[in-house]
Amino acid sequence: MRSAAKLGPARSWDEESLAQLIAMNAAGQGDREIAQALGRTVASVQHKRHLLRLATPVDHRRGRRMRLEGTAVPA
Repeated sequence: MRSAAKLGPARSWDEESLAQLIAMNAAGQGDREIAQALGRTVASVQHKRHLLRLATPVDHRRGRRMRLEGTAVPA
């Protein structure tokens, strides 16, 4: 298993970066492209997408994730 070396202090996600992540995700861009555009690691982008997916409410009657405020659902 590979271990990632930390290159500096952890960066928190500001609202602008989150908005860019959501928009790029909705456009179907991959983790690597999003990470390069935002200056983040691929693991950081994958983790944030996972957290956003968990935070998205699910309509269990229909078996799919609901859309929030007109934004696309994270894949």
